[in-house]
Amino acid sequence: MDTPGSIDLVHELAELSAGRLQPRDDIREPDWRFWERRNLNLHRVVALCRYAPPSARELAARCRDTLALHFRCAWWRGLGFGVVVELREAAGFPEEYLPLVDGRANGQGTWQWLILVSGARRQAWGLHTWIEGYLSPLYRGVLDRLDEQGYSIESVRKEKDGLMRVLTAARPARFPEFEDDRGASRRPA
Repeated sequence: MDTPGSIDLVHELAELSAGRLQPRDDIREPDWRFWERRNLNLHRVVALCRYAPPSARELAARCRDTLALHFRCAWWRGLGFGVVVELREAAGFPEEYLPLVDGRANGQGTWQWLILVSGARRQAWGLHTWIEGYLSPLYRGVLDRLDEQGYSIESVRKEKDGLMRVLTAARPARFPEFEDDRGASRRPA
């Protein structure tokens, strides 16, 4: 979507993902561009959608359906992804978008972050999950580039749900044979 003064998100994503993700120019999907990193232990995708459905529910369905069509979520490595959406019009970051980003692993692919960009209004809204991941630097990089171009930025972190608060509050067990007399951890000889 070319609006006077708008940022070229394809160029920015390609530049920011260099060395981390490879462009997937072989995928022919109207209004979409993809970058991917896949190896034995890691599968990450960043998608740029140039068409935004009118509601968060429709956006979620379109994103998940399109990603499922081109990228498989393997049981041994999962799939994590971030999505940048270019909007034609946007009044703000409505609360209805908060459920789109996952707070924990999802068997259909874990949606780690979402950025909505309105070139016409020169505004961007970002939503990131509570945990840092492989794609987090790209999230911050896109928002930084938009900020440099004079966009108004609002970034929100989706906090842990109740289960994740309980699970992450558990302290690891302490093993005396791995501590020296000052209580500092060390490896056995």
